This record gives sequence, structure tokens and C-alpha cells, in this order.
Amino acid sequence: MPASGGRSRFVALLSVTILAGCLGAAPAASPTPTTSTSSATPSTAPGFTADTSPGVAPTATGLPSPTSEAGWLSLGQAPDAVATWSPDAAHVLIGLSTPGGPPEAHVVRVFTSNGEVIDEFTAATDPLWIDDGRLLAYRLDWRQDESGTWYAETGPSGERLGIALSGRVGAGELTKIDLPLGPVLSNGRGSLAVAASDGSGEYAVWSDGTLSAARAGYPIAWSANGERLALIHASDDGPAAAGWLEVVEWPGLSTVFSSDPALRISEALFDPSGAYIAYADYIEQPAPPRQVPAFDLVLRIVDLASGEVTTFKALENGDFAWDSSGNVVVVGFDSQQATYHDRQGVVVATGKVVGPNVTASADGSTLLFYDAELDQPQLQIMRGGVLRLLGSPGTLAGPAPVLAADGSGLLAVGRLASTGGPQGPPATVLLHRL
Repeated sequence: MPASGGRSRFVALLSVTILAGCLGAAPAASPTPTTSTSSATPSTAPGFTADTSPGVAPTATGLPSPTSEAGWLSLGQAPDAVATWSPDAAHVLIGLSTPGGPPEAHVVRVFTSNGEVIDEFTAATDPLWIDDGRLLAYRLDWRQDESGTWYAETGPSGERLGIALSGRVGAGELTKIDLPLGPVLSNGRGSLAVAASDGSGEYAVWSDGTLSAARAGYPIAWSANGERLALIHASDDGPAAAGWLEVVEWPGLSTVFSSDPALRISEALFDPSGAYIAYADYIEQPAPPRQVPAFDLVLRIVDLASGEVTTFKALENGDFAWDSSGNVVVVGFDSQQATYHDRQGVVVATGKVVGPNVTASADGSTLLFYDAELDQPQLQIMRGGVLRLLGSPGTLAGPAPVLAADGSGLLAVGRLASTGGPQGPPATVLLHRL
């Protein structure tokens, strides 16, 4: 359940009304948070020099020109597609689907990181990694209506019906496992946080064939080491819901942090070490009547060992991600200016980028900047202090581009004009080694 781009997260957050209450028990006690604000003159940060374009030597003029589209490898096409890296970046898992088609029109494939196909499974959907060598998929109950269109059956609460399947890379088969069919979030190390699909606002964690007792909360993120899980407690279920934030340890699911219940949070990002978590709050600026409201982005960074919360207003208002040095990179929606803040809120570097969307590899070694609203967006990679622009893989479609955990590769789902037909271009899964 990956989060969508920052722009859509911002819109979703602004549209959430004040909720009447929270599901489950009151937030567990956590160390009393402290608040600090910081500012300083920008200095050097990895890949950036203060007040200049990121990754460009002082004697250079402008950013590098985009490279050609060479280097993109197509892994498959269908009307809808998803793709994800294995936690160790050694394999790629993709799902290809044809809405309205028969069960056989839904296919899961496993590839090496170089694009060599290993396994293919038909009548399977929603693939994800359980750990480096195991994958999960679903075999849904399908029915055909009078018009000949196929659809997935649902239960009384709208939940999908079918079975969960698991298999090992290269084994060539999937076997049934006892797992609910609710939204699933994997820690990549053998544990799956499963959200209830009946609107109860609860979740459970599956590990080694055992499902924990149900608890209140909606899972939104695991730490990179798989040892901490972030949850949202809200009156509305689902990834767009907003409420107070809880962080729990795994295993055990004991609370290590809970936010102010008055806040309405919809996203939170662990740093690469899992020792810190950042979450956003949008504060409305005073404005005359009948003017469009404006908002400031306030970031809160939590030291999960002490419970100390550092609060500061970001220079930009937009998408954010962590880098490997423990900085939070914020990209302005309008300015497309990237600003590096350290964990105390100090601005350490700024630079222009090609778009307002940013995502990072799990280890923070690689950042990807782009504009999800452009038909053929440039994809700007910051890796090892080197900036590069990749040729566009076409119009982005479906989920956001995803970096391998170690930054060694990039997966994107795009619609290529050269593959257009009567129904328009299909979604093409594309792989680029970095």
C-alpha cells in the first residue's frame, strides 16, 4: 500500500474533516514530547551545494541534458500493472491485469534484477514480497455478468473473496496460506500487517503462518529493518484516512510513541535507521474572507528512543523524503526547490529540481525527483552525490516509480505512445539499472 505522490497526499489531507473520535482505546502513554525550532545558514549536504543546483559543479551551467530512453527494459504490458523490488533488490515482482477479463487475464511474474523471467502465475493478483525469497499473491473468486464482463466477488462488508497464496522464487508454484484478504503491508522480513476490510479500523500481523490478535489501527509504514510499524487511528478506514499516529515495536506490538490525539495525520516516514519518524502537519495561514486558503508545512521529527519531538516549519510546502545522512528533503509544489533539513530543522542545503515529487530508496542512498502530472516527466536521480536525468519512459501510469532498497535500480509503470491501440497505450512495466 504504498503512499501516493505528495501532491495527492496534500489534497487528501486538506479534504479530511474534523473527526468526531478515534477507534479503540485512547493513545498509549509515551514520553512527554518536547518542541524545538531551528534555522541556520545553508551548508553543504550530500549531492547539493548551498544555493546552487544539486550535484552540479560550481563551474557548470545548468543541469545535465536528459539521456536517451536507452537502458529501459520492458517487463510486460497490460491495461493495468504494478511492480515492486524484493527487499534485497535481487528480484522484481510484477502484476499484469485486464479489468473485466477472465481470471487468466491476471498474471504475476518474477524476474531477476536484470530482467530475466523466472516464474509466471496466471489467475493471480496483487503480488508483494514476504521476504527476499518468498512472494504473496491472491486467487480471487471471479464471476461473469450477463454482458460477459468478469468481476471479483465481494462479501457482505465489501471484502474481496478468494484465497491467499505464497511461493518461493524459482519453485514454479504457489500454495494456499491462511491469511485474510484485507490490505497488506509487508516488512520484507517475513511479517505482514493486514488491515481489516470490514471497516472496523483494526489490523493484525501475520508471521510464520500465525496471525496475531486484532488491534486498533491502520498500518501505513514499516521501518526499513522491519522492527517498527506506524499506524493511523481514525474514524475512517483506508490509506487516505487521517488521525493520530502510533508507532509499535515488532514483535510484541508494544507502543513506543503516540502523537497528540488532536492532530490529523495521514502519512509518516521512518528514516533509514528506523530510529526516527517524520510526519507532517499543514497549518492554515490567516487570509481575508473569500480568498483561497494557504497552508504552511510543519514537520515533526520524533526520536523514537526518547520520545522527543522536534517541530519546525519547512521552507517549502510539499513532498518529503529521508536521505542516508538523516536529512529530510522537502520539495516545494510550486517552486520545485529541494531543501535539506537536518533532524533539528536546520537548513543545510537547497537546490532546484525537475519536479515536486520525491521518493527515496529504503537505505536513503538514492533520491528520485519528478513531476507526476506531466505527460512525459523527466526522472532526476541523485545517487552517490551524482545527479543524472533519465529519458522519460512515457506517461506515468498507476503506482509511483519505485527505487530498489539499495538504490541500484528503478521500476516505473508508463504508457508509451509507440504501443498505442484502439483502447490507447497499455501500461508497460519498465526497469532501469542505476
